[in-house]
This record gives sequence, structure tokens and C-alpha cells, in this order.
Amino acid sequence: MGIEQQGALNSKEQIDTSSASIPDGTVNAVNDWIDVAANSENTIINVLRNDESSRGGLYISEFIQPANGTITNNGNGTFSYTPNPGYAGKDTFSYTVTDGDGNQSSALVEIYVIGSGSMPNDNSANNDQAVNGEPDAKWDDAVTDEDQPVVIDVLANDKDPDGDPITITDFTQPKNGTVVKNADGTFTYTPNPGFHGTDEFEYSVNDGVNAWGDTAKVTIEVREINQTPVARDDSGTTEENTPILIDVLANDSDPDGDAITVVSATAGNGSVEINADGKLVYTPNDGFIGDDHISYTISDPDGNSSSATATITVKKGNEAPVAAGDSAEIDQDQSIVIDALANGSDADGDILTILSFEQPANGMVVQNASGKIGR
Repeated sequence: MGIEQQGALNSKEQIDTSSASIPDGTVNAVNDWIDVAANSENTIINVLRNDESSRGGLYISEFIQPANGTITNNGNGTFSYTPNPGYAGKDTFSYTVTDGDGNQSSALVEIYVIGSGSMPNDNSANNDQAVNGEPDAKWDDAVTDEDQPVVIDVLANDKDPDGDPITITDFTQPKNGTVVKNADGTFTYTPNPGFHGTDEFEYSVNDGVNAWGDTAKVTIEVREINQTPVARDDSGTTEENTPILIDVLANDSDPDGDAITVVSATAGNGSVEINADGKLVYTPNDGFIGDDHISYTISDPDGNSSSATATITVKKGNEAPVAAGDSAEIDQDQSIVIDALANGSDADGDILTILSFEQPANGMVVQNASGKIGR
């Protein structure tokens, strides 16, 4: 923020800071920061410059003195700051603003006192002290998608009041991911598989001069990403010229629990129909025998899709046996045994049996236990 020299006005003079960007009847005090020189006096800090009020008319109503200097309310929306003699480092104070309706908001001012100073009223060169300020680590935020690593440059917004180089001395591991410190001072954060939500870790910095440093927190928002459904292969068996019903969705799944549907299905040696419940009806081509493959695709409501194969084994069907006519001669009033199955055949090699027979017009037929017919 800038530095201004202004005269003091009445302590409750209202400054027009009206803004249409915040809800009516609200006040928003915004944090400030400024660099000042060690042993300087009455540096003007215009804290109201970036504060907002829906109705304007802000004034400073309260403030707390910093630990390493003094401030004076100039009454015109500014403070005058003087660091303690010889101090260099970070100093802070807070203030509260109020509008004409009594609405209030508070903010923090960070002051970086830069340089070295000599203690006043001490003319001894041996007592001339160079005061080195500690580094200031700022909190960081990062955003990434589920299962995607992100590189975070945490040092980009960190400061050292003396301009000393800052290095990372320590860091913690987050609860829902892992952090690796890179050679260039950045971190690579990798969320745990499937995790989405907010994760965080802390890191510490030092300037190599002070025995102490500073610590800050890094907050990472891991956004949920809709994942692709998983289609798994299936198998089935049928006979030639015989349709089969296949529930291909029975072993498929969606990591997000979304409903999945079959959007397409084709076969090389037959036809496929998709039922309303997602089951497939496969009909082999006429006379086809062997393995056929149904390629099908499933999808979730977001259009993510996955494909798998259902292998159908089409077996040859059992063919009907063939019965051949028989003939025999017999003397009058005699009986004869006729082996009716002797010249019958079955293409599948099945054992043949006689299921039924008709009586002749001029005699009587009895089926024997052996399956032969006697007259």
C-alpha cells in the first residue's frame, strides 16, 4: 500500500468509502501491509483506502497499539506509525471501522520495519547494533482435481524484512495426501486416491541469520471429479438357433455410485437387443456354432463410458434320431422277434429307445424288455 503525508482532522471525520459490491448495511475492513525504514518517524498508513461500506461514511473507532512501535490516529482514515528505536522486523496492529449506522468491521495491518538501526543516545560504536528481522511466512491456498498432483510455490508470497534469502527448514505431511519438497523450494502435493475435500499441511522458513523463523499453513482444495464406470467381461452358453439372456450389468460398477446403462451392443455372428433393464438378448445366426463376442458399452449420467466383451459359446443342438422301416416274414400261427432299433440311427450317438408303437391290423405286438418287438 502507499504512503501519504496528510494533516490530522477530527477523529470522527467520516470518509466516503461507499461500495455497491457488498451487501447493503455491511462494512468490510481489509487487511493492509506496508514497508517502513528502521528508526523512521510518523509514517502515514492510509488504512481506509481499501475498506468498504455499502453506505459509505467510515471512521476509525478503535485500534490496538503494536508491540514494536506506536501509532497515532490522525482522524482522517490514516495512522502515523513510528517503530521503536533500533527495531527491525515485523510489527502488527489491529483497528476497527464503523459506519454511520453503527455497523463495524476489523482488520490487521502488518508493518515490515526494514534495515538496521542504532540505539539512540548511545555514541559508542561498540554498541551500534544491527537488528535483523525474522522472515514472515504467509498462508497459501491451492486447488487441484481428485487424483491429480499440484505444485505449490509457497515462498512466492513470503517476505524477509532485510531481504535475506528464505529457505524451507521443515514441513508436515497432510492427512489426506503426501507432500514432497522440490529442489526449487516448491512443494508437490498428491492427494490420496479417490480423496476429495480440504487438506492442509504446515511448513517453516528461516533466513539463515535468525535462530528463529516463521511457520505458515497451506490449504488445498481437492475437487471431486466424476469417475468412469467399470465394465467387466461376461460369458454365456447357448445352443445353435437358440437365444440367450445375458445380464451384463450384474458385475459392472460405478465408483461414484451413479446409475449405469448399456448404450450399445454388437456381435459378429448374431444379433443383440438391449432390454429396458439393461439385459442383452443374443440370438446366434442360423446354423452358427462356435464362440461369438458381444462388444458392449456402458455409460453414467455424465457421459463417462466404458466397454467390455461378453463371450457366448454356441453349441451344436441335439439332432433327432432317424428311424428306418423294417420287414420280416413269419409262418402262419407263429411269432417272431423284430429288432426295430437295429437299423435306426442318431447323429449325436445317443442311445435309442422305442417310445411308442401301433398295433397291426391282423396281429398283436408286444415290446420286450430289450426294446425289441415281438409278434
